[in-house]
Amino acid sequence: MQTLTEIGEQRTHEFRGETRRNIAAIPTVLPEDATENTREFFDYYRTSRGGHPNSTTSYSFTSLAPMMNHFPFVQIETISPRPLLFIVGERAVSAYFSEDAYSKAAQPKELFVVPGASHVDLYDRPEYMAVSLAKLNSFFQQHLK
Repeated sequence: MQTLTEIGEQRTHEFRGETRRNIAAIPTVLPEDATENTREFFDYYRTSRGGHPNSTTSYSFTSLAPMMNHFPFVQIETISPRPLLFIVGERAVSAYFSEDAYSKAAQPKELFVVPGASHVDLYDRPEYMAVSLAKLNSFFQQHLK
C-alpha cells in the first residue's frame, strides 16, 4: 500500500510538470557484490551483446501500479485447448514463473527445461537456442495441424 501511495504522489508531481521518476532495471555500473542474475542481465543489456543506444533499460515508477494490478494466471485455463509450451532454462531465476503457469494451465501443455541454461542464455546463446528452436519446431508440428 505504501508503494501505491508513493505512485499516486508521483503522478501528481508529474501532472504538475515535475521530473519523472524512473527505475533503473539494470544498473549502469555493475556492483562487485552483484548476483549472478544481475551479472547476466548486465552482460546482455549493458553491452553490445544486447544493448542499444536508444534503450535506457529504465521504466517509469508510476508504471508499477498497472504491473501490481496484473494477474497473468487468472484465466490461464481459458487458453485451452490451444497448446502451450513453456521453455525455461534449468538455471533460470525466472523458472518458478513458468512452473507456476504450467501447473495452472490446462492441456495440451508442456514444460520444457533447457539443461544448463539460465534465463538470459535463452536470448541468444547458440547452443541453447538450438535446443529451444528444435523443441518449438517439434511441439508446434505436433499440435498445430
